[in-house]
Amino acid sequence: MGLLILILLIGVPLVEISLFIKVGGIVGGWTTVGLIVLTAVVGLTIVRAQGLGIINKLNRDMALGAFPVGAAFEGIALFIAGALLIVPGFMTDALGFLLLIPPLRRFLGEKLAPNVHFQGFSAHAHTHTAGRGGRGGQSGAPGPEILGGGSGDGGETISTSTTSGIIIEGEFSEIKDPDTAQDGDDVANNNNT
Repeated sequence: MGLLILILLIGVPLVEISLFIKVGGIVGGWTTVGLIVLTAVVGLTIVRAQGLGIINKLNRDMALGAFPVGAAFEGIALFIAGALLIVPGFMTDALGFLLLIPPLRRFLGEKLAPNVHFQGFSAHAHTHTAGRGGRGGQSGAPGPEILGGGSGDGGETISTSTTSGIIIEGEFSEIKDPDTAQDGDDVANNNNT
């Protein structure tokens, strides 16, 4: 792997310099510089437009509860395309513009997907219990989804689950026990008056 990186670090600039010389000999030096700046500006404008679409796709997939592997790969490919377009050179610009073609990105994603393994992603329920006296606890272990009901101490048990598809929205306010309130809390201030 180290040898490959060394070859790229030496080989890519040599190829780019030779292309600069050939193109500069044909169209002139300032025109060559203008072409390099133009390809960078046009390419980054396209990257920005396509990037916004991929962000929307990522949000849509995540809202549906799906892990957005395809959209994540496209985002990575766009990042690489942007980096290649920023680097001055015709070969890197050509590779960057190739990565801007959505069907090519999808094809690369399909070819690379079997070799990619994701670790550390899990979705499970967390059970939260709020008992009397304002004490609350959380068990990090996965558990069954309980919607309402009671725990043994008279508190309410609420469970959220990212795997069931049930979404419960609401508002809450914390009621503090006067015995455990801090000096700056409203409950403690009300007891002092």
